[in-house]
Amino acid sequence: MTIGSMGMKWECGVFLNCTFTAPKGLLSFTGGNPANVTAKEVEMSRSGGFCPSSAKWNAEYEVTSPKPVFEI
Repeated sequence: MTIGSMGMKWECGVFLNCTFTAPKGLLSFTGGNPANVTAKEVEMSRSGGFCPSSAKWNAEYEVTSPKPVFEI
């Protein structure tokens, strides 16, 4: 199962104001106890001022509530 798009925003002073967004559907969900949401080498699109030229998202999140979580 894949879930919707997610993003991050960084602000530091006047010049650094970047928003990175992951394309919809590139995060994976695994149901169970615990359930997990995973991002592996997801290319992020960027917008804003002085931002890095590219960004990749690697993360794994555990769903802590409710437990267990299953796909329907």
